[in-house]
Amino acid sequence: MSSSPVFLDRTPSMNISPISTISTTDDKQRATYKAKVHTLNRALDYLEAHVDPSQPHAPSLFVSMATSPEVERARRALCSTVPLHTSSSDDGSAWSTSVPCPPLDTLAVSVLVVRLLSGLGPYSVLTAQESSSLIAPRLSAGSGMSEVVWVHHVGDVVGNMAGWRREVLRKLLKLLCRLVRYGGRRVCAERLSVVLAPVLFRPEKLRFTH
Repeated sequence: MSSSPVFLDRTPSMNISPISTISTTDDKQRATYKAKVHTLNRALDYLEAHVDPSQPHAPSLFVSMATSPEVERARRALCSTVPLHTSSSDDGSAWSTSVPCPPLDTLAVSVLVVRLLSGLGPYSVLTAQESSSLIAPRLSAGSGMSEVVWVHHVGDVVGNMAGWRREVLRKLLKLLCRLVRYGGRRVCAERLSVVLAPVLFRPEKLRFTH
C-alpha cells in the first residue's frame, strides 16, 4: 500500500524571503523586484477593471504568449506611474494603484502578468512549502477531497500568506475564477493551468517520494 506523496523543500529559506527582508547590500536588486511587484499589482487591477469574460479574446487571456508591441506599451504604462506609498511596508503591497492608466490591450496585459510572475526570481508568489501544501492533496493516492473542501483549503493557504504575495495571488485567483465561471466553454481551466501552474508553483523547487 503506497503512502501519500511527501514533498520536500529543496530551496533555502533565504530564497523565499519577503522583499523587505533583503539586506541593504542588495538595494538595487530589491528596488528592481519591488518595481516588478508594483507593476504586477497594477496589471492585475487593470484586468480586474477591464476584462469582460464574454469578449472574443477572453479564452486567450493568460494562454496566448504572443509577443507584440502592445505588451511593452502595457509594461511602460503600468510601471511609469510614480506609486504613492501609504504605509511603512517595503514590499510594494501598500502602494496605491488608484492612478488611472491609458487604455491598454487586455490580452497584452495578461501576457505581461505571466512574464512578471515568471521573472520574480527568489521572490516567488508561493514559497516551496505553500506550493507543497496546495499540490499534495491533489496528488495524494485515493484522495477524496471534495471541491468544497479544496476551495476552503486554498483559502486557508492564501489567507495565511503575508503582504504582497497574498494580495497578488488573491487578485489573480479572483480574476481566473471570474473568467472560468462566466466565460463559458470557451475559457478552459486546464489551458490556464498549463501556463500559470509552472510560474506559480515552481516545480523545479520541489521533489516528492511515495
